[in-house]
Amino acid sequence: MPWVKLTDDFPKNIKVIAAGLEARALYVTALCHCNENLTDGFISSKFLPSLGMITGLADYQSSAEKLVEIGLWEQSDGGYIITGEIRIEFSSDKSSQELRKSSLYKKWRIAVLDRDNFKCVSCGSSNETLHAHHIKPWAKDILSRFDVDNGTTLCIWCHSKIHGRRLYDLGKD
Repeated sequence: MPWVKLTDDFPKNIKVIAAGLEARALYVTALCHCNENLTDGFISSKFLPSLGMITGLADYQSSAEKLVEIGLWEQSDGGYIITGEIRIEFSSDKSSQELRKSSLYKKWRIAVLDRDNFKCVSCGSSNETLHAHHIKPWAKDILSRFDVDNGTTLCIWCHSKIHGRRLYDLGKD
């Protein structure tokens, strides 16, 4: 069974506190929805009313706007993306995990890195761990998953910035 894991300090996070009870409830419900449906943190606008109903919110839209305002969600074409500000772990269906281990994925990754001369397109580094980043998210644009034009090479630091992860706060010399 898939699961979502939050850090122990989740309830003490300043942004989680600022969200208030209703937005916090929507946030956790959306996390579960994203994991169950393998969306990699994308919440389609068409599912927002259902998530509000599951959460028991009459005004789910205000809660969504609050999550955007405080930076836990970002608005995106057709919905929202969980920013990654808070450390969350997803355990997804094996089919998505297996697909990322496939030869097709590995070929796509190498083709993206090769096209970009094995250098981060953001900072130019070739001395860091390099990632092939999907421009259109993996979960959101299934048809472009293995399109080389949908990939770009980023070092681990620049990739963490794009996804709002805290790694870049450690500093890059």
